[in-house]
Amino acid sequence: MGQDTRRREAVLAERVQSLDLLREIRAEIDRSTEEIVGGPDPHGPDPVPHREALLLAVPEA
Repeated sequence: MGQDTRRREAVLAERVQSLDLLREIRAEIDRSTEEIVGGPDPHGPDPVPHREALLLAVPEA
């Protein structure tokens, strides 16, 4: 059972790292868009606000 828990924790940690990277990329896109068009992203915030929850969902072992 301990091995399953460690595996799930590793999967979760990997997804958190991926989510952090996605946040950094989105922030860079937002900064670049502001520089190009002189304002915030005209398309608004992420159209899938629950995307983070989907990324963090850990499948059952």
